[in-house]
Amino acid sequence: MYWTDEKKEVAKAFAIAPAVPIGIASLLALPAGILVFIIGAPVAYACAAIIGIPLYFIFNKLRIYGWPYFALGGTLCAVPGILLFTKHNVPIVYSLQSISSLSLIGAVGGFTFWWLYPRKKFSAKRAVNLPGVILLALIGGFLSYAVSSNNCNPFTRRANHLAAP
Repeated sequence: MYWTDEKKEVAKAFAIAPAVPIGIASLLALPAGILVFIIGAPVAYACAAIIGIPLYFIFNKLRIYGWPYFALGGTLCAVPGILLFTKHNVPIVYSLQSISSLSLIGAVGGFTFWWLYPRKKFSAKRAVNLPGVILLALIGGFLSYAVSSNNCNPFTRRANHLAAP
């Protein structure tokens, strides 16, 4: 099988992109950073293979080359990891923190993939991807509001209600 330069670039992007956000997360969780990388890297590569490769082919077919869409695609790739690592039967605030941090890891992976490959195919006339930027801002705003809001946690509201005289 003959590998064209384009196929080599795509393979390189798929090889590097999942490792970058996991490496950053490992550095941020330094005492347990090795453990984060050992557990996170296989999950990140599996998610990239299961969801990222078909998503790349869809984006390529539809000629979608904007970074916001690849960041959202990376967030979509993080869904299996979110389902695997988010604890159940805990207050929703903790679940939302886990979901938002894992989504951010996925978005960084998607952006890294875009930076390594599709950015080069990005035409000058599509320099502004306003719908993608607006969608990212809305999702980010919703997640930050949901995590920081005390009204999100039904257990805290109930405990405050019971403690009131």
